[in-house]
Amino acid sequence: MTIEQNLLNAAKAGDQETILKILNDQSIDIDPNLVDIAGRTALMWAAHGGHTAIVNTLLADKRVDLNCNDQWNTALIGATRNGHINIVRALLADERVDPNHAGEGSITALVWAAYKGHSDIVRALLADERVDFNRADENGCTGLILAAVFGHINIVRALLADERVDPNRTNEDGNTALILAAENGHGDIVLTLLADERVNPNRANHERETALMWAARGGHAGIVNIFLADERVDPNHANERGNTALIEAARRGHSNIVCALLADERFDRSHADQAEEAIIAATKNENDKALRLLLEFSGQRLSDDEIANLADRDRDFYKRILTRRLCRARFRGIVRAMVMLRRIRLRTAQAIYAPGETGFDAAAERFSTAVASHQPSSTVKLTIAETDNTTAGTVQTTDEPGQPATKRQRT
Repeated sequence: MTIEQNLLNAAKAGDQETILKILNDQSIDIDPNLVDIAGRTALMWAAHGGHTAIVNTLLADKRVDLNCNDQWNTALIGATRNGHINIVRALLADERVDPNHAGEGSITALVWAAYKGHSDIVRALLADERVDFNRADENGCTGLILAAVFGHINIVRALLADERVDPNRTNEDGNTALILAAENGHGDIVLTLLADERVNPNRANHERETALMWAARGGHAGIVNIFLADERVDPNHANERGNTALIEAARRGHSNIVCALLADERFDRSHADQAEEAIIAATKNENDKALRLLLEFSGQRLSDDEIANLADRDRDFYKRILTRRLCRARFRGIVRAMVMLRRIRLRTAQAIYAPGETGFDAAAERFSTAVASHQPSSTVKLTIAETDNTTAGTVQTTDEPGQPATKRQRT
């Protein structure tokens, strides 16, 4: 085994004693940048394994190439991927280290840290003025975009706090951090991004799809409500296929989102014929609750021609839901009419029989007359003594067992 191989094995195993012995032996002519079969140097193995003491020893050797990399890693990237913050700090403290050096896929240390969720390393990198915060990988993903995709809220906040970070940067598909956070259902990140005045909530991707549309498509009702609470958001925006957030929600049966969009005062049912198209989408996918909401609150119905163009099954479904809707509307109309009639009668009675009104006086007079007519006359009153004398002369007897009692005058 060569001395270089011993150095590599010691770095991999965290054997600081062997590392010092080899590097301090002046009789040995060694190349510390020699790579193994995996393409890694001793520094890369030490950084990858979290062996801080060995990393510091190798950093002190001027022969060591700090930016040497295999197909994936530099020493900085290896330490970042595995969350070794102390090694990251040691490497960044050396001006020879290039913090923007990327491995395969053009992935830098910052992009790796954001992807992995290592917020302490992200902050360490943010503190280095050499770091390019908007550097993207081969797919166009920056650190902010990946943090938004994977829900790392603390990293998103840390990156947005730096004015050098571009929050509207897009990936290769034209998606921003806001679009991808909405698509993946990260409401806290959506709120954080919308709170940044630099963020454009209506920024669309290459297919002209906005963050609101992605939230509606994914059924993220809470995030849709967050967007609708922002007066900057356009709820009527249509993508290149003419679909709006309402149409996307109706197609997938997200009735709570359909209801929220219909209730928004900015909703324009005629824009891109979205109310009509949403009804057709809900019909074709047999989303009955969404269809009922659209028929009730959009004020839109399909024309005879549009109904005729539906498949037989879809046509039957639409007519069935529409018929139910009309029956319920008639029933509610009858109930409302009955309630209104009773309220009118009550108000009329209250007006007529109010104190001082003719109805009140007439009712009072009739009441007084009725009371007077039920008063007993003085001529028919019996005294207590007379009543006692009358009842005292009569007793009840029973002539035969089982026979009704008869009255007999006491002698």
